[in-house]
Amino acid sequence: MSKIWSWIDGLSSPYAYKSGLRVFTALVYLWFVISAFLVWDIRELIWGPKSVLLRFGMQSELSVTYAYSLMFRPGLFPYIFYPHVIAALISIFEFRWVFIPRIITWITGILLVFAGFNAFNAGFMFMLLLAFYCIPINTSRNTPIQNTINHLGAYAAMIQIALGYGFSALYKLSGEMWPSGEAVYYALELRRFSTDWVTHLGITKQYWLMHLFTWIALGYQMLFPIAVWFSKSRKILIWIGIAMHVTIAVVMHLWDFSLAMLFSYAVFLKKK
Repeated sequence: MSKIWSWIDGLSSPYAYKSGLRVFTALVYLWFVISAFLVWDIRELIWGPKSVLLRFGMQSELSVTYAYSLMFRPGLFPYIFYPHVIAALISIFEFRWVFIPRIITWITGILLVFAGFNAFNAGFMFMLLLAFYCIPINTSRNTPIQNTINHLGAYAAMIQIALGYGFSALYKLSGEMWPSGEAVYYALELRRFSTDWVTHLGITKQYWLMHLFTWIALGYQMLFPIAVWFSKSRKILIWIGIAMHVTIAVVMHLWDFSLAMLFSYAVFLKKK
């Protein structure tokens, strides 16, 4: 019980590694800028009046109407997309009123992701969750209230990342391909998620290697929610995660998702 009270008292003290938390929040908003430029050439096709994405009907509820408003009113695209990019760029820096552009980034991000959900993977939604926790974080201010907010924001982000890996593992275990070791093989056999050099080298024909990669990825996601809270295992997890997500980016072309995961690791940075 004393440890719990000690932890609560410590919340009002300055965050132990301000530089690490500042890097994390900067990377979160930098991701939105990078994501916007990754789709810059096709932005009109995703969100513009001539969008190629599917429109569908749904119940007229307040939350649904708001979230999908850009989908049914594509003429709003320039008033959502460009403020989103500008606000995200401003949100990288720290100043007194930085929470305002961060709120704008988050709100416009919700409109963009729900209007273009067919064009994105889980990386966009994952970063929106982290961006929500980062809205009030400001390491440049040193007050008991702000220090508490910084601690709680960082812990919320850490828990979110751990839960993301944990629920992903549970979902994979509920199917057949991941436990059987075939998931990576089938993914790399799809043209969309593979590269010419992978095909030419015949890597997917090395079935033992495909099984090994599948089980390593699954085991990593199962261990992360627990092992990440211990300093010694955290370092190993982060390095394995970096190698894994860089490979996913290079081989499977999922740069936005991989950068989202790589950038999120910054919240676990600690002083030596």
